[in-house]
Amino acid sequence: ISFLPLENSTPLKKDELFKELLISKEKEGRKKQYESLISFIEKKTNSLRKKLSKLNQDLQKCENADIFKEYGSLLFMGSSTYKKGDDQVEIEGITIPLKIDQDLNQNAASYFKKYKKAKSGIEQIGKQIEKAKEELNYFEELFVQLKFAREEEYKDIIKQLELDKYFVNKSKSSKKKKEEPKVFNPHIVEIDNIKIGYGLSSYQNDYLTFTLANKDNYFLHVKDSHGPHVIIFSSNPSDNAILLASEIALYFASLEGGEVYYTQRRNVKKIPAKRGLVEINEYKTILIKSIREETKKMLSSI
Repeated sequence: ISFLPLENSTPLKKDELFKELLISKEKEGRKKQYESLISFIEKKTNSLRKKLSKLNQDLQKCENADIFKEYGSLLFMGSSTYKKGDDQVEIEGITIPLKIDQDLNQNAASYFKKYKKAKSGIEQIGKQIEKAKEELNYFEELFVQLKFAREEEYKDIIKQLELDKYFVNKSKSSKKKKEEPKVFNPHIVEIDNIKIGYGLSSYQNDYLTFTLANKDNYFLHVKDSHGPHVIIFSSNPSDNAILLASEIALYFASLEGGEVYYTQRRNVKKIPAKRGLVEINEYKTILIKSIREETKKMLSSI
């Protein structure tokens, strides 16, 4: 069997090809080892999306409940055309469905009761929607992390799910509150003698941004999307460092291009009790049309 090279392709040397095969084999092995974890996060993410869709539909129904109030008010006005047992009545050009075993006043009371219940439901459903959004955001972040997870990141994700009471670690008999380890290992690359760090788990992100980075270093994150924290360990980074850091943020968010937030670490605030999530007070944005091929090759081989 012979293979013809694709036009404009760059041939791989034997040792490079072997390295690519090893990386691919290693990733597949890890994926199989942690397939129950991956399946759990996928199912939980899909379940929360469906739940949120259903809650939004319920909210829409409640918000349209003003019609019940209008029906009740019209029915109290009465109708000369109404006969007991009618399943509907027209008042002021509006057709109102009726319960045949109730008179107009009883139907009116039923509509006012529906209206009151719907209005109280808006507040309750609103709270459920906010909670579901927060939980979905949590699992979507984990879902993004899974794509590039290695042994350490898989363990970080399991640890996070245990601490947030989604998993139970049966191997630990102690009922005392578990303490998180103090040190995590974010990933580091270097360009122009400037180190750039990025996290592939919420623990790494948190440790990188709020322990390793100082206030003069630069923080980057994909705009309006899940992705890694990226830190440029410099108060005056080169253009090359900023470009590479922006590409790292996009690459590990599974994006080909897009906008990236860019600001000094002093403008980044940790959200209490939400590991790895932040608020940014001031920032600029960098637009990357497409990640360079050499950057993709470098990041895929690390």
